[in-house]
Amino acid sequence: VGDDLVWGVEGHSEKFGVEYERQKTSVDLPLFADGAWTFPSLTAFLQNQPSLFLGALPGANDAARNIEEWRITSYVHDEWRLGNRVTLNLGLRYDPRSIPTLDKAAALVDLAQSTGFTTITEAFSSNPTLNNWEPRVGVAFDPSANQKMSIRAGYGIFHSPITANRLGPAYALNPPFALGAQVRLPFPPVPVFPTPNPSASQISQMQALDYDMGDSPRLHQWNVNVQRELFSATSVTLAYVGSRGDHLQRQRDTNPVTPRTLADGTVVYGSRNGAQTISNPRVNPQFAALVSANTYAESDYHSFQAALNRRFASNLQS
Repeated sequence: VGDDLVWGVEGHSEKFGVEYERQKTSVDLPLFADGAWTFPSLTAFLQNQPSLFLGALPGANDAARNIEEWRITSYVHDEWRLGNRVTLNLGLRYDPRSIPTLDKAAALVDLAQSTGFTTITEAFSSNPTLNNWEPRVGVAFDPSANQKMSIRAGYGIFHSPITANRLGPAYALNPPFALGAQVRLPFPPVPVFPTPNPSASQISQMQALDYDMGDSPRLHQWNVNVQRELFSATSVTLAYVGSRGDHLQRQRDTNPVTPRTLADGTVVYGSRNGAQTISNPRVNPQFAALVSANTYAESDYHSFQAALNRRFASNLQS
């Protein structure tokens, strides 16, 4: 549900708008519900000696989730003509969302320091979208007043909130679904195809999101371009385009293998036992890998762009 209002007065073309949207998403993602076996070599495969079993634990294969959220988007925009040679565009957009709710969900609220999963009803401990303010500014200038040349520049902020398409995989693979990892060790019990030993499995996460989530992913975009008509129906454009992203999603294993320093100063993360490599203990030995994402990554983009445009007859151009 939404509406827009347009109002023009004394060189200004002003626009206002607001929109409310409510979303409900149902997902069912039983990843590795029947299990996945890893064999380190052809010989190990022929001898039925898998190195890893990864799959849903018995009685913990419910990966169906219902996710609900709402959003209210509002904006104001002013196109201001300062005479015949300058046009200024100013705008502001605010795009907050509710914290998504789930009918069945659990999280490791303290990541690898957790002793177990905590039942939750909301995807995050606080709302990461409350700072989703998005100003925009643009200017167009005709320096020659003959409409053969123009200089344009613009800047804007854009957000990419974490929505159901990312929340689904994150929480569908947490209890009441449980993904267990069983690694072959030089002592029993070991995974033996086709009947793994669930009691020897450690809970693992593969696509989780931190419960204490940072701000929404954000992108600053800007550009400056000069366009010049060379001769009739032909123009050239030279532009600088750049962007900077912050609060971007990045995954990492929050329960990594702990390093061990040998007498000669070498740092190792495991040891060999015959043909097998035995990993050092993890930060929390109760769990296997706990891969989770938060918004702390950054990006930069800078480019020079050039274009030659030729308009032909019959509304064609190249």
